[in-house]
Order: sequence, then structure tokens, then C-alpha cells
Amino acid sequence: MLRPLKPPADLSIGVDLVLRGFQDTRADKKEVAVDALKSLRNLWPLIRIGGVISPSLRDSFQGFIWEEDAQPVGFVTFAPESTADRWEIGIIVVLPEYRGRGIARKLMQASIDAIRVKRGKVIVLDAAAESEAACILYEKLGFERVFTSIEFNLESEIMSSDSLPAGYELISLPPSDWRTRYELDQRITPAHTTRYDPMVESRFHTPWIERAIQSVVWQFSGQKSGQVAMRSSGGQIVAWGSCLARIRPGGVNYLSLRVDPQHDLIPLPFEVHLIRQIQQISPGRRIMFAVPDWQESLVQSSLAIGCTERTRYRRMGMFV
Repeated sequence: MLRPLKPPADLSIGVDLVLRGFQDTRADKKEVAVDALKSLRNLWPLIRIGGVISPSLRDSFQGFIWEEDAQPVGFVTFAPESTADRWEIGIIVVLPEYRGRGIARKLMQASIDAIRVKRGKVIVLDAAAESEAACILYEKLGFERVFTSIEFNLESEIMSSDSLPAGYELISLPPSDWRTRYELDQRITPAHTTRYDPMVESRFHTPWIERAIQSVVWQFSGQKSGQVAMRSSGGQIVAWGSCLARIRPGGVNYLSLRVDPQHDLIPLPFEVHLIRQIQQISPGRRIMFAVPDWQESLVQSSLAIGCTERTRYRRMGMFV
């Protein structure tokens, strides 16, 4: 039996299903999903208030639960990404003992239908590359494979130098700066990825109420954010990066970065600089980040630094 997700109460059900359903998944992957659901549950009153002020937040988190034998056995979440035209399916899980009954397909189809009713035009998701059966299911539902993201871990101090090559400089960016990354991504992102991930301003310039809520989320979870860019001697931005460092016990640190492929001398020193910055704020804690396969220079610099590949995700998309 399918029923709509009713947050915040049902978020505890989601946590339980993730813990029980991701049995063959690495512990740190479960930890990330569980932390996200718990933070969402705790901040739900603030999100509801934000939805009154900003219509974009009213549909900020939706989903379905599948019940059998008088208990929840399946769970899916989906939400709009910056614009109501583009939605992302987040967590989907079915308990192991209930798999093979078509529950995942029904949860996915219900999500697609609901997004269509909301007048969504594009749906994206990240499927675990090792789960070929899941990828095939998504393709049967109409999704197309776009690119692969390699997710890295770094659990030790790095030894590489962060000296910049001549002709480049680092610049700090204020939290409100969104245009720097927008203009860089617009210039360097390959055409095949923008089919489902268009480089439009609305994906980067989020409403102030959403930024305020995100800031509260970070403070609540004990995280400190920052962003930096690299500029060439000609004044062009050639790299961008952000960090989310944990300043309370537990958890992990997060890194995000992009580099212009035309500047092959900068990936290693730029990445080292960002990692050193995180390790100064939050020493001795694991760093996680993902690099799309079309950023080959960043993939290679990550391996050279000593990062280890954690897993791979296939970005998939469909038009509705």
C-alpha cells in the first residue's frame, strides 16, 4: 500500500528504513543519509515557517512510504532543486526481505507522477554504480545515464605542497557570492551534462530565506562553511571551491570544487589548499567529496594527494 510521506513524524521511519535497508552499504554512506533525515526532522518547524515566506520551500521535501504486513517497508524522497522545473529523487530504499516484489518501481513511478502533477519538467537522481539492477530499473522508467561521479575519501594529513604556479592568485569569496561559480560552471561544463543540469542562474542564486535556513542548518549541526576561487593573471576565474568543516565531535568534512580543464597546472595546488584549509579548521576528521568524470584533472590530482575512491554514482535524468 502506497501512502504519502508525512514529515516530520515519518522522517523517523525513514531513518529506520535506511538503517535496516542499507545493510550491504558502507557505514559512512548510511551515516550521511541518516544525518540528513535527522537534521531535516529537527529543523522542520523552521522549514514550515520558511514555506510561508517563500513559495519555493513549500514543496521542499516530499516522498512516499510503502507499507506491507502493517509496517513500512519502502521509502522514497524527492524535492525541487532551486527551481520547480527541476526535481531530484534523493533516498530510495526497500527492506531486503521485501525486494523482488516491484516495490521500488512503484515508489519511483509514484514519485514521477507526483512531480509531473507539480509541473516539473526534469528529474535527476544519483544511482550507485555498483547497483546495475537499480540503474536498469531507472532506465526502464525513462531515465538516461549522463555521467559518473567519483566519490573520494581522505583520512590522513596530506604531504603535498600547495604552492601556486606563477600567474595565479587565490581570492576569498563571501557567502553571498554565487555568480563566481555560476560563470565558471557555465563556461566549463560539457554540453552532454547540461541536457539535464542546465547552467541557469536559478540553480546558483537561491532565495535569501533558503540561504538563511541553510545557515541555521550548518550552525545546528556544528559546521563552518567557506568558499574560495583562483584567478589567472588575465583576471579570469579558473577554479572554485567550497568547504563545510565540522567543528563539533563526530561527522565528516565536505569539499566541493571545480577547475577549468584548460589550466592543467592548478588542480593539484588548488585542491591541496582547500584540504589544508579544512584540516586547519577541523583536524583529524575524514573529508568527503565527489568529482564528475569529466573533471579528469581533478580525479588525477585527488589520487595523487592520497585520496581513496569511496564509491561511484551514475547521474541519471529524464524529461517528464
